[in-house]
Amino acid sequence: MSGLVSRYTTSAASWAVRAYMATWYYDNKLWIGGGEVTGTTKNDVWYSEDGGKNWTQATAAAFSTGLSFAGFTVYGNKMWMVNGFDGTNPTDNVYNSTDGATWVTVTATGPWQASQAGALVEVLQNSAVVAW
Repeated sequence: MSGLVSRYTTSAASWAVRAYMATWYYDNKLWIGGGEVTGTTKNDVWYSEDGGKNWTQATAAAFSTGLSFAGFTVYGNKMWMVNGFDGTNPTDNVYNSTDGATWVTVTATGPWQASQAGALVEVLQNSAVVAW
């Protein structure tokens, strides 16, 4: 793909190596959230302002529980996390944040079936759409 560059920036990120985390770009920062470390879901959010070389923890407790496989998007000047897996069950929660440190529960029970399938969240015609 033209214009995309991938490079290895650090061998020692501040956060634990994990799988199934969400990644996104917001406010000129690279962000990660949630994920799974040796079978335990994570509840933290981190950001990097230098392309991934150095990381800062925005919060250790972003969501009501640890989440892996969560969907994400940036919409309406907020970061949004949707669905996921809490280590035991699929979820249908929706959270948002403007700063990464404080996450607001928009709904603890969405109007759709809970899914751990990694919801895809996109913005279409000024609305956030959840599909899995």
